[in-house]
Amino acid sequence: MAGYTPVPQTEAIEHAANPATSCPSLGYLMVINSFAFAYSLVAATLGVVILPSESVHLFLDRHAMMLGVMLGCTGVTQLIGPAVGYQSDRSTSVYGRRRPLLVAGAVLSCIGCLAMHATRQRRMGRVFIAALGVTATGLNTSFTLFGFA
Repeated sequence: MAGYTPVPQTEAIEHAANPATSCPSLGYLMVINSFAFAYSLVAATLGVVILPSESVHLFLDRHAMMLGVMLGCTGVTQLIGPAVGYQSDRSTSVYGRRRPLLVAGAVLSCIGCLAMHATRQRRMGRVFIAALGVTATGLNTSFTLFGFA
């Protein structure tokens, strides 16, 4: 094997090969997953508790069909993820690539929640569905970008 010179391993490869140093701590995992927990809690509460009761409150005679429409609306908003990722990858903001869209998603969610509350009080069913779409879009925008911030 004349002329063979081994390539030196980098520190990153050695670090990855050693399982004792590559395992994150429990605290670190809890911090990383805290946002996902909160997002899942909001999404589950919306789908299981809030939307069924609101469909009965807002659409007395056709509440089952409108519940399906509301759940479909929240499902369609999941499609915003790739578009938000594309936009953030090309962002040149001084605040970073992800942060402006994270803030926009949070503000959009808050506006949507306030609009949902206001339209519920006035029994404006179709506007409630639009506000639900705004809320879900904001939540999905923030959740798409959170892991990359």
